[in-house]
Amino acid sequence: MTGIINRKTLREETLDIIRKKILLGEIMQGDRIKEADMALELGVSRGPIREAFRQLEQEGLITYSAHKGCKVKQFTVDDVWEVYYLRNNLETMAVKLCNGVYSDEEINKMEAAIVKMAECIKAGDTYGAIKSDHDFHSSVVLGPKRKRLFELWNSFTGINVAIYYSTVNSQIVSIESQDEHHGRILDIIKTGDCEKICKTLNDHYMGTIKRMNELKVETISCKNQ
Repeated sequence: MTGIINRKTLREETLDIIRKKILLGEIMQGDRIKEADMALELGVSRGPIREAFRQLEQEGLITYSAHKGCKVKQFTVDDVWEVYYLRNNLETMAVKLCNGVYSDEEINKMEAAIVKMAECIKAGDTYGAIKSDHDFHSSVVLGPKRKRLFELWNSFTGINVAIYYSTVNSQIVSIESQDEHHGRILDIIKTGDCEKICKTLNDHYMGTIKRMNELKVETISCKNQ
């Protein structure tokens, strides 16, 4: 078989490519996407495309209608609030379950994520910087070693990355300062003060909502780079 796809399993690579096209704004929010067109573009059959669409629907990145087909989701302030509210509560739950105490290994992983984030920001790699953000916060959630808690938190990853990317491109969030911002969060985590850590995480997530409300933003979207 020829075409773009030549690594991993066919299903995984198909999913990764379509997801990244959405996250990077190559497929715009609000656009309709068709199985036949995507299969032709990637050089695969419709089967892997159909499976990828199902997964992306579960992640909240696309919506499906029997009459209109698949459409890339347009995010509203309510969408952002709901996702950030849930992630914030799951992360603070993790902090409380480990009483704010993180191992040296977990702290080192957070520090490594911040270093990588700074490198990506300097290189202009917004996607990489956002992935580093995910790595940082996943270390927070993994603290108490609760598998189901992490799986629930991780289920919001796709839509969270899309929202994060959209807030950056809509100039609601400045990616340039995110390494320093996460460095300050890590400083609080190192204190082991459970209450302060939870407050810091809450401020981190709700700050974006506050900014959107101040700017009277109703919807956000990825733009072509």
